[in-house]
Formats: sequence, structure tokens, C-alpha cells
Amino acid sequence: MRIPSGKIEEIRAAADIFDVVSGYVGLKRRGQNYFGLCPFHTEKTPSFSVNPQKQIFHCFGCGEGGNSISFIMKIENLSFVESAKLLAERYHIQIPESKETDEKEKAKLALYDVNRFATDFFVRQLWSPAGKAALTYLQKRHFSEEVIREFELGFALSSWDALIKEALKFGFSNEQLKAVGLVIPNKKGGYYDRFRERIMFPIHNVSGLIVGFGGRILQDRPDSPKYINSPETAIYRKSRILYGLFQNRETIRKREKSLLVEGYADVLGLSQAGIKNAVASSGTALTTEQARLLLRYAPNTIILYDGDLAGANASLRGVDILLQEGLQVKVAVLPEGSDPDSFVKEKSVDELKIILSKARELIDFKIYAFTAGNPLQSPQQKAALVNMLAESVGNIHDEVMRNLYIQEIARRLNLSETVIFRAVSKKKRFGKKQEDSVPAMPAREIHGVRFQAEREILEILLRFPKMIPAVYHHLELDELKYPEHRQVMMEIYEQYVNTGRINPQHVLDFVENGELQKYIVAVLVKEEEVAENVLNQWTSDCIRSIKINNLHIKAAEARTTLKEYEIKKNGKKVLELSQTYAKMCRDIEQLKKKVFLSGEEERL
Repeated sequence: MRIPSGKIEEIRAAADIFDVVSGYVGLKRRGQNYFGLCPFHTEKTPSFSVNPQKQIFHCFGCGEGGNSISFIMKIENLSFVESAKLLAERYHIQIPESKETDEKEKAKLALYDVNRFATDFFVRQLWSPAGKAALTYLQKRHFSEEVIREFELGFALSSWDALIKEALKFGFSNEQLKAVGLVIPNKKGGYYDRFRERIMFPIHNVSGLIVGFGGRILQDRPDSPKYINSPETAIYRKSRILYGLFQNRETIRKREKSLLVEGYADVLGLSQAGIKNAVASSGTALTTEQARLLLRYAPNTIILYDGDLAGANASLRGVDILLQEGLQVKVAVLPEGSDPDSFVKEKSVDELKIILSKARELIDFKIYAFTAGNPLQSPQQKAALVNMLAESVGNIHDEVMRNLYIQEIARRLNLSETVIFRAVSKKKRFGKKQEDSVPAMPAREIHGVRFQAEREILEILLRFPKMIPAVYHHLELDELKYPEHRQVMMEIYEQYVNTGRINPQHVLDFVENGELQKYIVAVLVKEEEVAENVLNQWTSDCIRSIKINNLHIKAAEARTTLKEYEIKKNGKKVLELSQTYAKMCRDIEQLKKKVFLSGEEERL
């Protein structure tokens, strides 16, 4: 699909970079910019910056950077068009349909519309006479109308094809319903509704788009699971989703702390009670993606377990991933027989806050949970505990934090730090992961003078647009060796010729090479001034380097051809090429002395 350039400009103008990024990353002002923990690599010290004036973001750690559209592309793993459309929808900008719409892209975007339609359908059923039993059930569980509507709860009728019939009326196909997991093929070649007679919980991604559903059976039956969920689809990856994060992300960011619970109802009950920083893993094992998702919004999390110490202890191995990704983790356990939702309704919010205030550090809780039902009465038991703790600490990438935990374990168990350190060393899986490391620069950028000269010419044009006429006068596009550099320079030239200025946002949208995009953003965040004479000298040096390199390449080719004709004893060609080669050598020497920009008049 091709989006008109005017609409792209409208989207870019509406989608303020701070507004877009702060929906995913906790940002704090530092001078004229904002800083937070980078969502694209694991770090402890914020190096991710947002520049509202230039409308760009840049991570000084991993080098990622771009504008509001490219941020959505990276964070949501979307194409340029998908990202632009998402922002257009968020800022209520209408995009005209184009005949050039890519069918696969259009089909994927339509899946969000299918889920939106299904959500609205389920909501209507809940508040209709057909949903009376479901609404009564929710009211008996003391869920308010406000929280029911905020989380868009609905009801799937008991009919085998209620959703199918309604969807077909509105132009949706069975294939689309199947693609989002709302229907299941039957043996006769048709389809039936996946969710029937269930209270429906729409699952949002962090952008607010509905990607899937959870359905709780209205009346418990031994032959049916209490909860069923949407399968993995093109738009739903369970490992990347935390239920409630979309609704509660602002509170999590402000409090710098999340509360991790198990189920949908727990998130709703806590939110209704005013605890609006809860998210749920929905009963699945925690993943690296979910841990990083939490870390984007807050560095601290409390895991709130139902009142079952044995069950909590059995689940602890799965939460080591949180430590591994750099989160500060505490654990709290409710009284036996309680879950978060029932506790705040039967007891009080204040009592829950007391429990949360007494949450233990994860390592401390592991020691507590292990020794509560298994006192350390033998060396074998103590060794088992040390090995379990070493497994957890071995996941921690941060060396300082890892050593602090080693010291604490040694103190708590009355063992030497050397013993704990050796145990951790045997278990360790820490180290610099490939995806977290700062990407190495291409060898040609480090060693290639020509490559660097072309890059610096782009930097000069982007940072100092007043130099564009001079560079345009002295340097042709064809003189650049690397295609990606030629494309960027052509975009800069065209913008300047057409408008008399350049818009870095347009340049960023044009660049597809990820490494080059990072370079451009790194250039744009530079603030230091460059003296007039230094800028002229710098520009001249780059132009000269490019031109000399071009002549060296041509001279080398001429010399090779000359030798071939010498072997063939073609005197005429040898003389002709000898003269050409000699002229090139003279031109190279002259270029070494040439000053391309001697003063202000060169740019007038």
C-alpha cells in the first residue's frame, strides 16, 4: 500500500515523539531531552534518549534510533505502512485506500478489525437479555460496571455459530475468523465458534489493539476447561503479551513498580480496588519478551502468589527470567485459600498493601520457601538449597548485582563467599548475549577511508544544510560508491531543490538500511557547533578523498588494461593507455592540493 506523502507528513506532525515513546518507555527529563531504559537491549543505566525538538529517539548504548514511525516499526515489529496506519488510527487521521495496497499487508491489518468486531459483538451480548446470567455472575463477584466496561468484558453465546452468522452479515469471512482463532473447522467442511457460553476477556497489546481472547466458562463442568484462550496467530504471540499492561502501563511507569499476578480476574479485581499496576501472565511460564516488556515501564516488580506456599515454591524457577533481564524482584504470598481478587473484596485494600510492603527479595523468598517445609538439618539439604540459589543467581547478567546476591546468600547460610561463588560459576549462563550486545561496526566503516568520507559528507549535509549548494556543485551523485549513500544524498538534494530546506524525518523514512539509519540518528543528535573555517576544511577533505579514490580506481583499471595490451604487443593501445594513466596520476596530484571551499562565496 502506498500512503500519500501528505498523509505521512500529517501523521508525523500529529505523532509527537515523546507522546509515542512514553507509551512504551518510562522517560525522565534531563536538560532538553528525555531519558529512559532502552526497550531494544537490556541495560541498567538509561541511555535511551528522546529529543522533542528534533522529533527523534536515539540509544547511546545499542545505537538504535529514528522517528516516531520507525520507533513503532521496531517496537511492534511492523512494516512502515502498518506503523503509519497504526499511528494514523491512534491520532484519528483518515488514510485513503489505494489500489496499490499489498494484499498480504491488508489481510494482516484486517485481522485487528476482526477482533475489534468480535469484541463489540461480545460486549453487546453481555449487556443484552441473552447475557443476563453472565452479567449476574460478574456482579456476584462484585465487579463494577466501570471495570467491566474499561476492560471490555463480553459474553459468547451458547450457540455454535452466533459469532459466525453476525460476522458474515458485516462482511467478514470464515477464513478471517479462523485466522484469529475465533472459529474451528468441523469435519463437514464448515466452522463453529471456538468460544461458547463463556465470559470473554479481550487481550490487548501495548498499543491497545485487540490481538486475542480469553474465555471463562460460565458454569463449571468437569468435561470443559475453566479457561480457554486464543491460539497463536499472525497478530497474537502469547510470549509477548501481558494482560492488563495496556490499561495499567501509565500507573506502572509512575510508580516504577509492577505487580505480577496469575489471572484476568486478579487484574480486574485489583484495578477496581485502586491498585492499577497489576498485569497477568495468564497462567503461562514467563518469557524473556515479557520480562523485557515489564522492564520497559518499571525496574521493579512484585510477584503476588495465591495463598499456597508449596505452589509458589514450585513456580519460582520460572521467574528467574526476571532476574536475568535486570528486574528487581520481590515476592509476596497471600493467606491460604485467597487469591488477589477475592482478598481485596473479602478483606481490604489496606490489608493487601501491608502484605505487599512485606514482600521479600526473590532470593530471600527462595530461602524462606525452601526452609519452611524443609529445615536445613543436613549438609545435603543445605547443598541442595545452595545449588538452587546458584541456578537463579547464575542467570543475572549484571556483575555487581550478581556479586551482591552471592554475598547475601553467604551471609544468610553462614557459608564463605568463595563456596557460593564456585557454585554460581558452575551454574552460570550469564555473559554478553548476542542480541544485547552493541552491534559491531562493519569492517569497511572502521577501515575504509572512502566509506567514511561518504558518511561524513552525509553528516555535513544533514547537520549543516547551508553546505548543500557547495557539495552539490562539486560532487555528483555518481561519484559516490555505495548505493545506500547515493540514495540518501539524492533525497537530500531533491528536498533542497524542491523546498529550499531538508526535513530529517523524511530522510529517515526513506532509509531502509538499519545500520545507516542508526548512523543518521546519531548524527542528528549531535549538538556541538563547528567553526566556519573548520567546516569548510572538513567538507573539502571529504570531497577530495572521494574524488581521489575514484581516480585511483580508474587508474588501477587503466594500468591493468595497459599490461594486457603490452602482452599483446598492441603499440597503439599501449601508447593511448599510457597517456591516459599518466594524466590520471597528474590529476590525483592536483586534487591533493585543491581547495574546494575557500570562503563564503563558494556557497552563495
